[in-house]
Amino acid sequence: MTKIVIVMGKTIHISRRIKKEDLAKAVERLSKKKRLDARKFCGLVKWKEDALVAQKRMRNEWS
Repeated sequence: MTKIVIVMGKTIHISRRIKKEDLAKAVERLSKKKRLDARKFCGLVKWKEDALVAQKRMRNEWS
């Protein structure tokens, strides 16, 4: 008998002969997901104008 298990939107077929270690490896392979690298976006923004003037200009766009 084969069971079908859906983990994180992906399917794993499980038979009675499968070992726990093999099942754990299969689930681990599915659970690896790329995450956002926040360090890529950290840093300073160099504005060519005064920060207060830029802020007022951006807020004025909504009106």
